Amino acid sequence: MDKICREIVNATIKNPSLWLVIDFDDVIMYTSQATRERDEELSVKAGLSKEELLEISKESREENTFGKKTFSISKFSQKIKEKTKNAGLVDEIINNANYAKFINQSIKKLLLAVKSCIEDAKISILTFGEVEFQKLKVSETGIKDFVDEVVYTIGPKKEVVEEKMREYGVKVPFLITIDDSPDNIDDYEKMNIKNYINIRFKHPLAKTYNDPHNAKEVFVGHELSQNQAAVDIWKIIAEKFSVSQPDIAKWEKVIKEAE
Repeated sequence: MDKICREIVNATIKNPSLWLVIDFDDVIMYTSQATRERDEELSVKAGLSKEELLEISKESREENTFGKKTFSISKFSQKIKEKTKNAGLVDEIINNANYAKFINQSIKKLLLAVKSCIEDAKISILTFGEVEFQKLKVSETGIKDFVDEVVYTIGPKKEVVEEKMREYGVKVPFLITIDDSPDNIDDYEKMNIKNYINIRFKHPLAKTYNDPHNAKEVFVGHELSQNQAAVDIWKIIAEKFSVSQPDIAKWEKVIKEAE
């Protein structure tokens, strides 16, 4: 199995001044919240306790060839079917989840602001996990319309970023990473990159919310207001790339009012 899979959405930007690398789960999409709602529905309709579902979820995580544990939605589904006689119901709940309703609208507006105000910015989603399941979630949210590429990986994100930065050679862009995982935040700090901002996006319902990061040079957006966190990030990017004050104010209002 290859470590990464790339989906190029827009190939026109060859030498970006800004490369924005953003996580998907619990940043663009409220995955932890979606998972809770899915499991609550499975608990009620499939007759499984929350404790049983938690145990099945743990059993559905396995270490891959790169030493990283990934959640297998197919394994999860199969194990639930083994415990319930209604396989069709299980498929319906898992395959017909409305992932679009869990998209973070303020982050979507942030990406639109970056594309609108920084002409040669490149935006990449970098997401870790079972590729088939990640592709399903990304596709269902419709977020690909707002980015230049989606990179799926089952290996360390840091290695993906470093490899691409080496490809840029002497024309290295300013790098900004946005992630919710403390482990990824700490890994990113180890990169030997001068023009770089490491941003942790925290969502109160995310399973990693209370987990600390050890990295020193990390910007953490507003923890209780997702819209304000996105505004904070927008201001950092806009000021770094000399976006006009009217445009900063315009997009700040759009992001803050996102629903």
